[in-house]
Amino acid sequence: MNTELVRAVFDCGIDDLRLLDDAECDMYAVIGRMREESIELTMNNIIRQVFEEGRYILTKAREEKIASLPAEPMTEADFELRRNLGRLNPEQDFSFWINLQDTNFRGKSELKELYESMFAEELEQCENLTGYPIEW
Repeated sequence: MNTELVRAVFDCGIDDLRLLDDAECDMYAVIGRMREESIELTMNNIIRQVFEEGRYILTKAREEKIASLPAEPMTEADFELRRNLGRLNPEQDFSFWINLQDTNFRGKSELKELYESMFAEELEQCENLTGYPIEW
């Protein structure tokens, strides 16, 4: 009964619902934000918001790391870290494709090593939250 109700509300099939089986995000919070922002409640939009949440984890971690850098005096290591952080932009470096046959979350392969060296924990959080491994 509950599955049928959800399928009817979102006008989707059971396989569409399974796209979010492994997502660990707070769906109540996702739906709440979508309502606040007047985003239409469709399966594709919900999945999109889940992926956006994953990407936000990386964006926030990058911003926090930049904010933690000393203003002056900066060491050579600080300059190198700032330069590397400047190369990263999660909003542009990560994309996703939503499709019943091929839903995925992708990162730019040329930045994989840099992201893994600086944000390994956040990458794992992102994968857990979305329920999808990052494809590089």
